[in-house]
Amino acid sequence: MYYWNRDNFEGLLQIAQQLEADKHLNPLGAYCRFRELGLWRDAFQALERYLEETRSFDSSTARLATTQILEINARAHGVHHFLAQPLVKRFLLPTWKRGCGKMQTRVNPCDGSVFSIATENCLRAPYRCARTTFLYERY
Repeated sequence: MYYWNRDNFEGLLQIAQQLEADKHLNPLGAYCRFRELGLWRDAFQALERYLEETRSFDSSTARLATTQILEINARAHGVHHFLAQPLVKRFLLPTWKRGCGKMQTRVNPCDGSVFSIATENCLRAPYRCARTTFLYERY
């Protein structure tokens, strides 16, 4: 698989090593390892296990995990298979919305997508237009 998308697969391997060092993110590291190997079914089963585990997180643990995931994604410039739709839709966005209090809708100047900005009690994740480090929803 490395022949056409080398940065993505090598980046997934590096992300897996970072995630496996944290006990709350360890199952997500298995997802990255399986994606790096091209084993989609196993990868999404590992992701499903992680999403099931996140249901038991308290709010501070969930916010910390969300922030760590977004920071790792911001540093992984060549990786585009890390933030899978189930992870974003079922964990990151709900945690972001619960942790941020009031939300204001804004338009991203980079691509015209609509996203929400917290007005209080935010997760303090970095915002950059070049990468998808902020969470947004297209309407």
